[in-house]
Amino acid sequence: MDGRSLYYRAGNDIQNPYWTVNNAKTTQLTDRFFGNTSITYDLNDWSKLTYRLGLDTYTEINSYGQNRGGVDGDVTGIFRTITAKNTIWDHSLIWSAEKNLTNDLNLQFLAGLNARRDTFQQDGIESTGQLVFGVLRHFNFTTNSAVNSFSGNNIAFESESNHLGAYFSADLGFKDALYLNISGRNDWYSTLESDNNSIFYPAVSISFIPTDFFENIQGDALNYLKIRAGYGTSAKTAPAYNTRNVLEINSRDLVDTNGTVISSNEVSDTLGNPNLKPERLSEIELGIDTRLFNRLNFNVSLYKKTTTDLITSRTLDNATGYTNTFVNIGEIVSKGIEIDYDVDVIKSENWKFNIA
Repeated sequence: MDGRSLYYRAGNDIQNPYWTVNNAKTTQLTDRFFGNTSITYDLNDWSKLTYRLGLDTYTEINSYGQNRGGVDGDVTGIFRTITAKNTIWDHSLIWSAEKNLTNDLNLQFLAGLNARRDTFQQDGIESTGQLVFGVLRHFNFTTNSAVNSFSGNNIAFESESNHLGAYFSADLGFKDALYLNISGRNDWYSTLESDNNSIFYPAVSISFIPTDFFENIQGDALNYLKIRAGYGTSAKTAPAYNTRNVLEINSRDLVDTNGTVISSNEVSDTLGNPNLKPERLSEIELGIDTRLFNRLNFNVSLYKKTTTDLITSRTLDNATGYTNTFVNIGEIVSKGIEIDYDVDVIKSENWKFNIA
């Protein structure tokens, strides 16, 4: 016996699952560090300036291997190791203020700048042609390659992207019962061309708490009532390097009959789209929050979400010389009702039974 996969099906055309369990493996080891630090300076008794620095970095060591004799994948055996490192630096400069304009009117204001930088590096090697069965190490394979045979792409990959944002938020409160919020943010993305890399998305919401505003509404039956309405937007950008055509280098494209390695350059299968722009998500929501009989919290929300300029990968005819391209296409609309509640079935000084 040489240890290869055997299965009861005619032709042995499916890999035996028991053989797969014992002869194929995938591993991943991740080391991650993240944290932030900040410094705050009080400008006066109602406003302050804050700088915040955040770092999130991790390294992944991934491996995939299968002994020779399998039916799926390379029958000579395969072993692939990939090391990837991702680092995110996040800088924020925030001015925040809170001031009572009158005895009944309170203003909270926030404005800030945000800069985020993402870097990603990946490298690795894939080996085929296992010599000694059961040993999944690169030295035990005859052929090495820098191409992932599953995807057909080079294992080595690097990317950098920058994301800048400027934003504000203002909250106006009247008698701790009526609240108005107005906010907005403008983002700039390095993953898009300069003509399309900026987008502004606003938001506004209002809420009213009648039980805090009118003295005669709150009672044993109705303990709390809040009515709210809001409109909000957000944005999303495309992955890096999809607005321009990319030239790929294949150092081992062909090998002739004499064993000479022939290198080549070729255009990526993904067609660059310089007109790509950010994806926008907008949502309208109406709702009420209540507490009844000092036992039941009952909340209802009606919402409508709309996604426009949806960023998606579109398949192309191979006759074009490309297989896909990223485009802004279509619109997604979702509507719904959300209801949530929780009730205190039994309450006492010592314990509580709740159903949600």
